[in-house]
Amino acid sequence: MASVSDAQVSEWQASHRMDHQIAAVIAKWARGKERGTALPTRADFARELDFVPSATSYTRAKNLLVRSGVLARNNGRYQVA
Repeated sequence: MASVSDAQVSEWQASHRMDHQIAAVIAKWARGKERGTALPTRADFARELDFVPSATSYTRAKNLLVRSGVLARNNGRYQVA
């Protein structure tokens, strides 16, 4: 499973951008998960955020993680890469 560095996750956590903060939470969740594990719902991650994520921010975060190699899309569904 591809993962991003601790430094990258820390940078995303410190960002003022909602999509980066969401990406940090998802990236930490993905660590140790088997390849192909389906991404849980937004509600599962919302508990770890200090804000209510919009659908757009959540989609941007997932796409950032696809580009980073943490997630993959399979038939429209996101899963651990």
